Amino acid sequence: MITSVYLSNNTVCVVLGTGSSKRARVNRAWHLTLKEGGLINGIVTDEEKLKSQLKRFWMENGIPRKNVRLVLESSRLISRQVELPKMKKKQLRQLLPGEFTDIEQQQEILYEYVLVPGEAGKPRVKAVAAERQYVETFLRIFREMEIVLKSITVGRNVLVQMLETMKGIRGRELVFQVLDGDMMTSLLCSGGRVVYSTQKRIFAEEPKEYAGEILRSVNRLWQFQMTRQKERPITKVFLAGVSEETAAACRERSGELNGTIELSALSLEKNIRFPKCPGEVGGYLFAVGGLMAKKDGINLAKAARRRAQEKKDASRFWGMARLPLILLAGLSLIWGALVFRNQLRQQELEELQGFLQGEENVALAGQAEAMEEESRELEKKIASVEAMNESLRSYPGMNRDTEQALRDCAGEGVEFEINGYDGDRGVLELDGSAKEVSSISGFVDRMQELDILEAVDYSGYEYDFGKESYRFQVECKLAGGEAEE
Repeated sequence: MITSVYLSNNTVCVVLGTGSSKRARVNRAWHLTLKEGGLINGIVTDEEKLKSQLKRFWMENGIPRKNVRLVLESSRLISRQVELPKMKKKQLRQLLPGEFTDIEQQQEILYEYVLVPGEAGKPRVKAVAAERQYVETFLRIFREMEIVLKSITVGRNVLVQMLETMKGIRGRELVFQVLDGDMMTSLLCSGGRVVYSTQKRIFAEEPKEYAGEILRSVNRLWQFQMTRQKERPITKVFLAGVSEETAAACRERSGELNGTIELSALSLEKNIRFPKCPGEVGGYLFAVGGLMAKKDGINLAKAARRRAQEKKDASRFWGMARLPLILLAGLSLIWGALVFRNQLRQQELEELQGFLQGEENVALAGQAEAMEEESRELEKKIASVEAMNESLRSYPGMNRDTEQALRDCAGEGVEFEINGYDGDRGVLELDGSAKEVSSISGFVDRMQELDILEAVDYSGYEYDFGKESYRFQVECKLAGGEAEE
């Protein structure tokens, strides 16, 4: 039997059962709402307070302490999908830090990965980076509860893996909206695969406010799907972890959704057996996903123990190498003394040679060296000027012709303002509005055909009830630059 534990915000969900990568069976389930101050958004804020509550929860419910898997969801877990050539596991792990160059103090970061299928069937690498101290905090808490964690994995990863086992999503374009307290996870499925996912914290109190956030998220994903495949729009939205009041509010406001989209509660398929009623399943999805985690998947507990063993081996190596290093240091000192003596003899020889050389020859040699040095400096300056001219010729410019070309693309249906221009990157930011959604897509399509633009980044629109218009933002990269995106 496997015990899967999910920690996020102030919630603890535990399920006991069996599972594989394609199916799971839950025998028992427990739920605990933590008191404030111990755990916030998956981050331990008071270690002793959290440990005390978990210890009492385990004892009162008789939860097993063996074969325990921990599922975490937190901003401290950074996930990225990268494309790397086929290689051995050890080589791949050595390359992972290069995909997280924006993280400081990489020597204190743990890296793990799992191979996932891409949209075209080609395998991709899903990598996760986490602070070593963050992971070791959970290992220590459970170890002091006399629980050895078999694995620590990422909630969104196991959730995606679980949803992709559902036969009902194959060949369909749909959205999953999973609510975990005030954290909403949105997943876009296309062709049986989760092609995009995002998480957002919701600051809402009433069901209508929650419904508004859910519908806005669905509209953004609909717009994203239309930019990917216009001929295959989203047709269905599954809600999980949502109260009946919020679900009813979503259905009442379903007219605000783009296109014809059906809303319904998530119902698990036969490959997942759960003893609770359907209304309670949503809150346990991440924990159930932990039962289905792959053996060769992401395991931060294993990564932490591997790092500890590497440090232990390094310490043992330096302990064994201490005597040879002392001998080497002594030999280095002797070698250094001999080198110094040789330098003294060389200096005496040079003084004798200088005495033998005539003054006129010495002067001519000095002049020749000076002229040669001056020639090298001139060559460096010429090369620098040529490089500068080449850079200026390819540097992207922002002028009236560029602005007029954008105005022509806008036509009468779109109004926009230039919000800023980043000269280092050659990126132009636009804020715009339109009465009709079709005017926005037409504006973006026409901009993409301009030769003066290398790339157009359009993130969707939002409706402004006050001005009765659709507002949007666009980033344009001018053609001809060499700045990194």
